[in-house]
Amino acid sequence: MTEREMSYGTGGTRSGRSRSEDYSDPFDTQYGEKAQTKASEYGEKAQTKADQGLDKAATAADKAASQLREKAMQQGGKTGEIGTKVADKLETTSDYLQQHDTTEILDDIEKFVRDHPLQAVGAAAFGGFVLARIIR
Repeated sequence: MTEREMSYGTGGTRSGRSRSEDYSDPFDTQYGEKAQTKASEYGEKAQTKADQGLDKAATAADKAASQLREKAMQQGGKTGEIGTKVADKLETTSDYLQQHDTTEILDDIEKFVRDHPLQAVGAAAFGGFVLARIIR
């Protein structure tokens, strides 16, 4: 290294080391491990919140089923029969949500979509339509 390079800092530092030796590697395994730990913590927090949301959804579905069943019994006839069937499905859904965690539910959804792609698209379209109507 020339004297000029040493005095102006080009090509290296005065100590004779290159600039890259003065700084630690940002992709060093220590930082990678810290990032992995943080990502894992955030993932666990997200799953906990999702599980809490499932519990709330299960409780809401159970409550809706009870209310629907009461009204269905008051209506009687064909309307009451249909209301009872819907209440049964809501209770089944509530039980499923209470017995499974988010990972199991996502696995089940993925399997269903793989096994029944057209029905999955139809259900998603119908759900989107209903959601759009509710939001308006």
